[in-house]
Amino acid sequence: MEAEPRQVVFRTDAGQRIGTGHVMRCLSIADRLIAQAAEKNEALQVHFICKAHIGHMAEQIAARGHRCTLLPAEAEWKGEGYLGWLGGPLEQDATLTLNAVLAAGRADLLVVDHYALGAAWQSRMRGANCPIAAIDDLSRSHDCDILIDQNIGHTADFYAGRVPEGIPVLAGAQFAPVRGTFAQLRPASLARRADLDVPRVLLVSLGGADPDDVTSAVLRALRPPLVFDEVHVVLSGIARHLEAVRAEAKRHDNVTLHVDTRDMPALMARADLSIGAAGVTAIERCVLGLPTLMVVVADNQVEAAQRMADLGAVRLLGDTAHITDDSVHEALGVFLHDTPSPLKPMSAAAADLCDGRGLDRIAPALFDIMSSRGRSKPISQKE
Repeated sequence: MEAEPRQVVFRTDAGQRIGTGHVMRCLSIADRLIAQAAEKNEALQVHFICKAHIGHMAEQIAARGHRCTLLPAEAEWKGEGYLGWLGGPLEQDATLTLNAVLAAGRADLLVVDHYALGAAWQSRMRGANCPIAAIDDLSRSHDCDILIDQNIGHTADFYAGRVPEGIPVLAGAQFAPVRGTFAQLRPASLARRADLDVPRVLLVSLGGADPDDVTSAVLRALRPPLVFDEVHVVLSGIARHLEAVRAEAKRHDNVTLHVDTRDMPALMARADLSIGAAGVTAIERCVLGLPTLMVVVADNQVEAAQRMADLGAVRLLGDTAHITDDSVHEALGVFLHDTPSPLKPMSAAAADLCDGRGLDRIAPALFDIMSSRGRSKPISQKE
């Protein structure tokens, strides 16, 4: 009798306030788990559970072949700190999520990637009768069976006393869940940059949502004497300022706007310089050795951004409140006109931070956790 497919559930969110990064890295993990299961001649199915925020990405998740359940979100919800991102009380979220898991019948693994959901929420999810994998980079407390933290410089010691004793803690940039395409493009990308002194192709990627519309400010900064052969701008369709960016892009003959692109690895490999957010894509740029002028778009990015700057992998433009057309113009001028060029040392420093093989390390660890617990039995809400 053929074994039933493994069932992996992801609890994460996207939206105009949260951005797209959490869902995107969960999609990378989901796709790798399915591929690795296929290599073992096993079947694995993925179920995303997300709040129905504006910009929830359910259609994009479904387009990747995964089921997505949307939980109701309270538009006027105002929680403290990251709880404000949740769209409702934590206890309610746990109940809704658990009910969605139980309604699906069974779960072999629950993966949670959400700054609002920590140990208290996870403890409530033990009723799902499956191991829990937590993805975090804020060194919070968790009730989980394995923890993944992609932050540069972070180690398992950051979670001492904050997670159950003895669980696997995969901490550091070597565990960044970067799509395999980045590792494939890495050798050619690094070789090309070894002889690059003047940037001709600029990539602008300030988070999928870019809620403060820094992208428009960057485009306004592209005035003489700054000259780039190509400027590629990346945004998600959920960005509330998308039309403003589209209008600004049309003012420049060399600017191409990419909305909901699946070609980010190729765009990064092609670019000589980037203006980018200090979020999930920061690690992807490192894999390809892409020098970056970095913008901090959220408070939780400050520590990682400063660490990357200290290591010479990026130069900081500051946070969104202090970005102006003139400050961007001046910063870009350094890369176009200074001698010696800062491009090559920045590229080398960035490439040293991450090899892009994180999924090769994460996926086997998650399968080990599932195997150690055995296949879950079908469950029901009555149980």
